[in-house]
Amino acid sequence: LPRGVRACVAALQAYLAQFNLQQVLSQTGNLWRFSSPSHMSLDAGVLDNLEVLGTERGEQGSLVWLLKNTHTTFGARLLRHWICHPLVSLGRIEARHEAVEELL
Repeated sequence: LPRGVRACVAALQAYLAQFNLQQVLSQTGNLWRFSSPSHMSLDAGVLDNLEVLGTERGEQGSLVWLLKNTHTTFGARLLRHWICHPLVSLGRIEARHEAVEELL
């Protein structure tokens, strides 16, 4: 791990020790990456400014509203996830397009 990350983890561990919770960091299920080499990371400000999930009028007029033509709740959640976490690999984008094309 980079030096800065190690320093942050050490400070966090010292803080948690004050509450007898230092064992929390040893449970790797509590840790995950915020970034992914396969997906672009879009923060709330970007999603809001681009009106991806909603506009000042609500969902109507947003990108999700424009594209949402799903038949199930799961499909709507998956579409929303795909829009909020766009792929960066051309190969994976093409594979997803082919998969969606087969469904149509």
